[in-house]
Amino acid sequence: MLRRAPAALATAALLGAVLVAPQPATAAEYVSNDTFSGGTASWNMPTGGGAAGTETCCANPPGGAPNAFFHPNGQGSGTSLNANLVSWQNIAGAPSGTYTLSAKVRGSGGVQQSFVQADNGLFDSTYCRSAPTNTGSWITVSCSFTYTAGSTLHVAIATSNLPATNGGWVAFDDVSLTGGGGENPPYDLATYVIRADGANSTPHHMNTGENNQLQYSGGRYYQVKNAHWEELWATSTAIYRFRDTSDPNTYYGLYTSGGAQGDLWIGRYVSPGYSLVRSPSIRVYNKSDCGAAPGWGTDPSRIVFMQYFASWTSPSGVTLSNVIWLQSQHTFNGVYNRWEDYYYAKGLGLVAFYGYDYQLPGSGPTFQGWIDSTSATTPVRESVCTP
Repeated sequence: MLRRAPAALATAALLGAVLVAPQPATAAEYVSNDTFSGGTASWNMPTGGGAAGTETCCANPPGGAPNAFFHPNGQGSGTSLNANLVSWQNIAGAPSGTYTLSAKVRGSGGVQQSFVQADNGLFDSTYCRSAPTNTGSWITVSCSFTYTAGSTLHVAIATSNLPATNGGWVAFDDVSLTGGGGENPPYDLATYVIRADGANSTPHHMNTGENNQLQYSGGRYYQVKNAHWEELWATSTAIYRFRDTSDPNTYYGLYTSGGAQGDLWIGRYVSPGYSLVRSPSIRVYNKSDCGAAPGWGTDPSRIVFMQYFASWTSPSGVTLSNVIWLQSQHTFNGVYNRWEDYYYAKGLGLVAFYGYDYQLPGSGPTFQGWIDSTSATTPVRESVCTP
C-alpha cells in the first residue's frame, strides 16, 4: 500500500533483524502506590475525625500487608466530605477514554459503609462511585466512567464517619485505575486511518527513518512518509483510496471499474471481523512525464478489520491509546496467500506496517516499520503530474 520493497532488497534488509510483531500492551495503571507498599506516599490521608494510615497487621489482605485503614470515631455529620473519612490522590495526564476504578475492601461489618470513587476534585461531583459495602471479608468493589483529558481527576477510598460507625474499622488495598482511550464498536475508522476533523496530525518518526504525518488539503487526507504519500478520503459510509507515490519513479492510482478516481477501501463504521472483497483497477504512471508505465490491471484483494486495542505498544516501546489492526490480503493463483498488516492510531494515522509475501512462505515480514518517537520535522509531500 505505502511501501513495496523488491523482495531481494527486503530480504537483505531483514538479515539480522529481530522480527517482533506488535502486541497489545497490558492495561496502564494510573494509581501511584496502589498496594500501599510505600506507606501513605502519594495518598492524602485525613488528619482528623478518626484514625487513618497504613498497617501491617490485623486485616490480612489477600496480597499481603500493608494495607490502608480507617478507624471512624463517629464525628462526621451531614452528606458531604465531612461525613466520611477519605483518602485521595490526583491522577495527572490521563488520556480521554473509559476507565475502571477498583479496590479491595474489608470492614468490621455492622453499619460500616465503604466505597471508592472518582471525582473532578470536588468530593460530591463524582464521575463514578461504587455501591457502599459493610463486608466482613475481602471483596473487590469497582465503578466505571468516561473521562475527558484535561479535566481534574481524583480517585478516592472512603468510609462513613457518621455516629453509628464509631468503633468500627475498614481496610483498603490494591486500588486500581485502568483504561484510557477505550472505545466501543462499531468504530469510526475515519478517525484512525485518516482524521475526520480537517486537521493535520502530529508528525511521528518511524524506525525506518521516515517521518510520518497525516496532512489535510482540499477535502482529502495524505498519509505522508517523508516525501511519498497516499491519498485518502471518507464519506459518511466508507473510506476511499486513490493515488500512492511510494515508488521512486512511478505512482499508481486506484479507479473503479467505470473509471472514476478512487476506490472503496473499507467501510467507515465497522467492527472487528468486518471483511470487504475488492478488485480495483490500477493505472501506473511515470512521475517524470506522466506516461503510462507497466503495471496496469486489477488487484483482487480483501481488507479485514482484525482487532482493536485500547492500548498498544510498538516494538520501540511507544504506547498509544486507540489502535486498530487492518489486514490487506492479496491473491496469487486465486488464493489469499500474501498480506500486509497495518496499525492505525486514532488521530495519528499509520503507526506500524508489516508485509508478508508469498515468495517467502513462513519467513516473516519482507518489509516492516513502526513508530519510535514523535518528530519535530514536518514532511513535505512530493508533487506528481496528473495525466
